[in-house]
Amino acid sequence: MNRWINLVKRPWGKEIPQILSHHTPLTLLQLLQEGERRLKMAGLPNPRQETDLLVSHAAKLTRLQLYLDLRSAVSARVYKQAKDLFAKRTQGIPIQYLLGTQEFWGLEFIVTPDVLIPRPETENLVEEAISLANSFERNPRCTILDIGTGCGCIAVALSKALPHARILATDVSARALIIARRNAKRQGVNERIIFLKGDLFEPLKKLRLDKMDMIVSNPPYVASDEIQTLAPEVKDHEPRIALDGGSDGLDVCKHILREAPDYLDQDGILAMEIGHKQAVPLAEWIRQQGLPWEVRFKHDLAGIKRVAILTKK
Repeated sequence: MNRWINLVKRPWGKEIPQILSHHTPLTLLQLLQEGERRLKMAGLPNPRQETDLLVSHAAKLTRLQLYLDLRSAVSARVYKQAKDLFAKRTQGIPIQYLLGTQEFWGLEFIVTPDVLIPRPETENLVEEAISLANSFERNPRCTILDIGTGCGCIAVALSKALPHARILATDVSARALIIARRNAKRQGVNERIIFLKGDLFEPLKKLRLDKMDMIVSNPPYVASDEIQTLAPEVKDHEPRIALDGGSDGLDVCKHILREAPDYLDQDGILAMEIGHKQAVPLAEWIRQQGLPWEVRFKHDLAGIKRVAILTKK
């Protein structure tokens, strides 16, 4: 029998050796049970599913491999890493940042706290952009600009769906662009996307470019005073610069709307994701400003006007 020595401290402070039997190693099943209990106690909504993902990540196993190997002993490394992941998740750190990836448009994207986590709602924007690009007369060789690319999910998804399109992507964050480039390379489209650092249209002013066929963007559109009402894992951990849209949530959208006509071809299209209840005030603001836009909206599955599609008058 394996035995090990433990130092036991007597009441008077003297330490004496005590020989104990080696405990039975923890199994993957027991580790899963421990994780689920901890996540459930923290009030997380999907403790079992998230525990599966965290343990699979720590053990470097697929979920199928995990469940086929439940009675295997857990190494000290895996146990330590899993406990660390459980602790971080109970502190509200998004599971996507802990796993390092998020699926979007059927593709797996690297995500870190330097970038916003891609949402399913943004797939509405990608779907509409692909449909619009396929309607262009000069398709497939159209030029598309992605403003505020973040992790690059929109630009990469469009490049995969439109392999002959020329795509440019800008972001003010150098760290976000590092992640975007990694994602483009991971998906095999890094040769088809030009990433540029700068705020909104700023990087384009230094280049001599033809006008764009389409501009797409998922800009920050949460009102500043509403940030604190968001879920803790969003407001405390995702980059504020990718969330905060100013006093009414539309500051960045308005900036894009003012400048986009200078960069779009005559029959070019601007497509932007917007927030809940922003369609009406956005359309009214365009009318008041006398901007050369005709606007329509695409609804998401929840019936919300999620994408603003604008063409020049």
